Amino acid sequence: MQAPVNVLRLSLHPLGIASHIVNLVQWRAHLFERLRQQITATADPALVALLDELKAYPVPDEATDLPHHAGKVRSSAARSQVPRLAAAS
Repeated sequence: MQAPVNVLRLSLHPLGIASHIVNLVQWRAHLFERLRQQITATADPALVALLDELKAYPVPDEATDLPHHAGKVRSSAARSQVPRLAAAS
């Protein structure tokens, strides 16, 4: 990963913690929905570029773009020795 690293990049990038998030499909959909809300509110081209970047990251086969209303993700469980990750929505 290259700078600037933010929580979105860190949690979805294959060299970040994506491989440790058990519910990556739901977490990814949740992050995309929140980012889309920010884009709608601000029309910030940097956020549009960030969304495009994040969507280009490789994901497991079952991780597709879920509908915008895919549901809230209240926590994300982690695999192996990584502590459980809590996501506030």
